Amino acid sequence: MLEDEKAQLERELVEAKLEAMQLAQLQELSGLLNYDYTKTKFNVVSCDVTLENLSDWKGIFTINKGSEAGIEKGDVVINGVGLVGKICEVGSGWAKVKPVIAEENNISFMLARSNNQLGVAFGSKNGKFGGYMFDENSTVAESDILITSGMGIYPAGIEIGSVTSVSFNDDKLIKEVTIEPAVDFTSLRKVAVII
Repeated sequence: MLEDEKAQLERELVEAKLEAMQLAQLQELSGLLNYDYTKTKFNVVSCDVTLENLSDWKGIFTINKGSEAGIEKGDVVINGVGLVGKICEVGSGWAKVKPVIAEENNISFMLARSNNQLGVAFGSKNGKFGGYMFDENSTVAESDILITSGMGIYPAGIEIGSVTSVSFNDDKLIKEVTIEPAVDFTSLRKVAVII
């Protein structure tokens, strides 16, 4: 019972964080677009992980809810810690999730401490992210927290992970980063789908 209550509180915290960041953006845009941002609200569906194959860091795992709960292909999956992935296949009573650490994923991010410093993260074979900053003069440093920028399918403000190393690539003239995912995929049991 305590585990369910904790999961509910984690979902509410994630939803509140997402709403706060997007509310500021929507307020700014609403004047330009004459759009009523107060009608926008995230719906989150809580799910259990029922089948997993994450040992190769590219594994797709299954959750116990699907189309009957309003889940669709492309929906974003999170947990109380950060970004998990996206729905890649869905049926009644189940859905498959492709984790963000899959090699072919690219995620636009920004530094949590400075939203004008942007970059791109991509999955790697070792269960971490690789990535790079758009600005070669970025002040990115070890231990910086990276969050989604809002460009692409992922809403802004979801934690991706933290920077474990920074290096400068002289050939490409970019700062490259190694990122430890916020989510521990090896012990993932509960997730939430943003619908």
